[in-house]
Amino acid sequence: MGSLFLRSRALTVVTLTALTALVGCSGGDPEGAPTPTGTSRPPVTSSSVPTTPPTPTATTTAVDPNYPAAARKNTSKGAEAFVRYYFENINVSWRTANPVVLERLSLPECKTCINYIDTAKGYAKNGQHQRGDIFETTGIFAESRLPSETGVAVLGRQLPSPVIDSAGAVVRTPARRSLEFYATVRFVDSIWWMKHIQVAK
Repeated sequence: MGSLFLRSRALTVVTLTALTALVGCSGGDPEGAPTPTGTSRPPVTSSSVPTTPPTPTATTTAVDPNYPAAARKNTSKGAEAFVRYYFENINVSWRTANPVVLERLSLPECKTCINYIDTAKGYAKNGQHQRGDIFETTGIFAESRLPSETGVAVLGRQLPSPVIDSAGAVVRTPARRSLEFYATVRFVDSIWWMKHIQVAK
């Protein structure tokens, strides 16, 4: 699946997590993503639309007991509701240093999800956590649709929420910056799961 943003913004897509990489930085705001408006839909290239339906992968991960009802529908709106919930739970996971929050929303093949989960594990191991939210969404748009898989564009901002230790001392503070993602979600066992996240920057 190609980048959602190549046609109009000439951005380079990377499959590593921007949030995890930038949380460790306390310097100036990196060059890169333009400021999203949150109101206008990003352009789509034909390569961003899946051409063959995927085979759903069964999972034994326990379902999130707080999984929203709106995200249980196999529709574009359901996929958008799930992606919004997933990004909200990045904040929960890192504020509480709890990797399970994301593990129960992610498929095993989602490498970026593993990076997010490993960040929470690292915080727990080192007695650290985010003091506040690290990310806020400004726009979520379902852009491609198959019977069991949907591509969703996500616009948002990384926030300068400091990482603090067990004594309350600031370990580092990430820079504020705009971020753009393309998430692929899969409908398995009557709910959506995160399959893949691309970060455009």
